[in-house]
Amino acid sequence: SLWSAKLTERAVEVFEALQAAGGLPGRRARFYLGQIALETGRWADAQRLIGASLPDDAEPDFGIPKERMHAAMAMAWQKGDRPDEARESWQKVLKLAPGDAQAQAALRDLNRRFPPKRSKKR
Repeated sequence: SLWSAKLTERAVEVFEALQAAGGLPGRRARFYLGQIALETGRWADAQRLIGASLPDDAEPDFGIPKERMHAAMAMAWQKGDRPDEARESWQKVLKLAPGDAQAQAALRDLNRRFPPKRSKKR
């Protein structure tokens, strides 16, 4: 609620305390700290925090839908000029939510601006 009220500094303090506590609340807090980093243009911090919060494919989500988490990761990669990593994350979103319009549009844009590299076969 602090973050929603635009009291970002206080929200960061609370999220950092939750992160230090560990467990599932700590992972959720790490994700939200990554979201705040994404909103404030700190791409590398967003990549690190969101990436560290992502559950493995076999793990259930922990209150935040996996497709939302992968979309945040994709945006962090994309904003940080990492198109190959962004493409991989958007593809994970589509695997989880095949009709996701945002992921479809982002992949079309990435493929147009940064065509996938083709492997050379010998």
